[in-house]
Amino acid sequence: MNGPPNGPDPDDIPDDAEELQETARRAAQLSAGDVEAFKGLFDMYFDRLHRYALRYLRSSEESQDLVHDVFLRIWRQRRRIGLERDLRSYLYASTRNLALDRLKHRKVEDRFIERGASAQAGGENAADSTDTVRDLESRELAASIQQAIDTLPRRQREVLRLRWQQHLSYNEVAEALNISPKTVAIHLSRAFEHLRRTLPGLID
Repeated sequence: MNGPPNGPDPDDIPDDAEELQETARRAAQLSAGDVEAFKGLFDMYFDRLHRYALRYLRSSEESQDLVHDVFLRIWRQRRRIGLERDLRSYLYASTRNLALDRLKHRKVEDRFIERGASAQAGGENAADSTDTVRDLESRELAASIQQAIDTLPRRQREVLRLRWQQHLSYNEVAEALNISPKTVAIHLSRAFEHLRRTLPGLID
């Protein structure tokens, strides 16, 4: 693999003046709150944006979830969408930015799990340690992580516990809690974002 793309696939953004005009027309209608215009934009671009996100995330389900998030943001920002000179490029830029955020969150999650597990192991094996200072630091870190986790909403705590402490897959966590894997990903993303803010010294 050569890494994430630097921009949209030219095949996914045809130089089609008619399509650009139609997009601009729907954008103007959307800014006025036209639901049908929103649906029309969704139908026009969902598949292309899904393919684009897939080049970053390598997961069809996660890419679909991301594109839904893009359109959710579009709807929430609909009053200013009409100000965008090129909504099509804006859609691709939003998809790219969200995809990069998710890739960053994946790294954050992996690093958090690794650091947290190491800290917990240090706390559990304190009796075997001859380095008192290091032992104390490990205990304090483990305590700080647990305190931060305790401030999470109940469902986020459950998802984090199953994913982190029991090492279950997204599908296994979803099955255990009777929710969808997409919902698991959302809970984890929110949980780790909270933990990053709460423990700024733990993760860069």
